[in-house]
Amino acid sequence: MVESGPIKGLNGFAATFKAGGEITIVKVNPLQVQGKLTVEALLYPAKTQKQFAAVLGNHPGTENFSGFVIQQDGSPDSSSYYLGYGNGRTWVDSKIKFKLKPETWHYLVLVMDLTGKKMITVADNGEVAAEAPMGNNILKDSDLPMMIANWQNMDRPFNGLLEEAAASHEARTLPEIKKKWAAIKKKFGLP
Repeated sequence: MVESGPIKGLNGFAATFKAGGEITIVKVNPLQVQGKLTVEALLYPAKTQKQFAAVLGNHPGTENFSGFVIQQDGSPDSSSYYLGYGNGRTWVDSKIKFKLKPETWHYLVLVMDLTGKKMITVADNGEVAAEAPMGNNILKDSDLPMMIANWQNMDRPFNGLLEEAAASHEARTLPEIKKKWAAIKKKFGLP
């Protein structure tokens, strides 16, 4: 279920996602990587997550094996997450695994650069949380919009607060991510 208040977020009321509810869809007709993509979210995971709880993504596509997802990794540890994506033939083990401490604000940034070195980076609060090359397993764009706090089958709900999410067709650099995290910390008085 998506609630809009009285849950106080950092900048007014945050969208609150409780396991077992609806999804929010951000439609970018659909979200395509187009060589470079940065997806940013300011979120506050709850203490418990359902296994494979989807934070955001646009997988699996109507033809399957396309798009990406950041989700809980399926282990009993609610703080363990990973990035999965499809290459058009199969689901790829991206090697992008990281922790999100529950009940803490996270400025989570996913950067995909399909040009040059073909790298995937996930940053958390201005620091690289995980990074890996795609090699020959290049992401196949999905024809689905980006979904927040669940996925299309609505059985992997994320539990927590989401202050904001944004997507852009650029590959943010680590100095840019650090600068934005510093501004977020200053604006909201975060440690």
